[in-house]
Amino acid sequence: MDYGIYSSAAYLHTLEQWQSSVTQNLSASSTPGFRGQAFAVEGKQPSHTVSRQSNTPKVSMPEPVAKRNFHPAQTRQTNNPYDFAIPNGNFFALQHPDGRTIYTRDGEFQRNADGQLVSKQGYPVIGTEGNINIPPAEGPLGVATDGTLSQNGERIGALALYQFDSPDRLVALGGSTFEDAEGLAGAQLSEDPRVLQGFIEGSNINPLSEMVNMIMISRSYEAAQKVITTFDELNGKAIQTFGSR
Repeated sequence: MDYGIYSSAAYLHTLEQWQSSVTQNLSASSTPGFRGQAFAVEGKQPSHTVSRQSNTPKVSMPEPVAKRNFHPAQTRQTNNPYDFAIPNGNFFALQHPDGRTIYTRDGEFQRNADGQLVSKQGYPVIGTEGNINIPPAEGPLGVATDGTLSQNGERIGALALYQFDSPDRLVALGGSTFEDAEGLAGAQLSEDPRVLQGFIEGSNINPLSEMVNMIMISRSYEAAQKVITTFDELNGKAIQTFGSR
């Protein structure tokens, strides 16, 4: 086995995965509540050993890992009474059409034709007492900082905000939504519910940083390709030199 070519090929594979992560981040950089991926390479230094049983080489390479970045992002004021932002690490809960509970930081909500508070995908927003109904004739919606909903001073419900023991165990469903189907993330009602009405949280992606990453990936990819070409040429010359003797 040519370890130079193998290592370079593994490096190219890692760069492709990094590029995929960066592409996803850039494509969703303007999506409210989106949580980007932080790419890293974990493991020990590249090495190779020979199996005593089969006398074949085994190569150990670092493993690329893309982890979700759950750091809060900046909020912007919209003055829309159905827009909500969470200034801490909590999540809103939505009811998926198949009955599952899913979670999001995207608080760009609206009231549907039936008077229900729903996400922009049309999923009902879950309150502490079930789905939230906002009667149109009862006046404007008010939301206290603890998530309590009211109309004309009368309480009509409260937003159910969730926190997670291990948010990195959440499964991304696309866009800004996540699922804790197996309960590995440890979903529980927040002990510190805080809501800002008339605000929207953006994504936590820095487009400039991601563009710099894309340039680094491109240059590194070209360098790795040159290494492979060089090793291939050296192998060809070695075959020609020693094969003719």
